Amino acid sequence: MGQDARSNIEDLSRTQLVELVIDLRDGKGRSFDIDKFDYVIEQMYEGRSARSVFKHEEPSDAALAPAERSFYKWLSDSRLNATHDLANRYDTAQLGRSYRIFDEMLEIADDGTNDWMESVDGAGGVLYKLNGEHVQRSRLRIDTRKWVLGRMHPKKFADRPEKHEETGRTREIVEVELHPDQRPGE
Repeated sequence: MGQDARSNIEDLSRTQLVELVIDLRDGKGRSFDIDKFDYVIEQMYEGRSARSVFKHEEPSDAALAPAERSFYKWLSDSRLNATHDLANRYDTAQLGRSYRIFDEMLEIADDGTNDWMESVDGAGGVLYKLNGEHVQRSRLRIDTRKWVLGRMHPKKFADRPEKHEETGRTREIVEVELHPDQRPGE
C-alpha cells in the first residue's frame, strides 16, 4: 500500500473506517460474489424472474443465490459496475428473459390441447363442445405476458399506434366502402 493511501486511511475516523468496510461488502459482512451474481443472471436467461430465485423456488437456489438485498446493492454499486459491468449484464439477461416470455406466448397460442371437450349424447354419439374456460384462460395468460413485456421493454414490445416516419404523427387507418359510381370526396 502506498504512503498516500496509508495516510488517507489513517485520517479516517473509526466510524468512517467501519462504514468503508461495510460499504465494500454487502452490508452484512459478506463480500461481493461474482458466482452468486452470475447464478441469478443464468436463471434469468432460463426465463425465471430474479424474485423467484431469491424466494428459493428451486432447491439449488438457497446455496447458489445471494440474498435479494445483496444482489440489488451490488447492482447499484458504481465501483462494482465499473469493474464487472453488472448493470449491462442484468439488462441483457432481462432482455433474454423477455424473448423467452415472447416465445411462451406463441406456444400458448399454438397449443389447442383442452380447447375442446368430448361428451357423449343420449344416443351414444360423440359431441365436441368448446371449452370456453380453457380458451379464456389461455387468452388471459397471453394478455398478461403482453402487458408485462410492454412494461419491461416498451420500445420493443408495447402496443403503440403506427407513426408516420417523416412527420412523426400518429396515423389512423380508416376503411371506407365506396359504391362503384361514387368518387372519393363526393
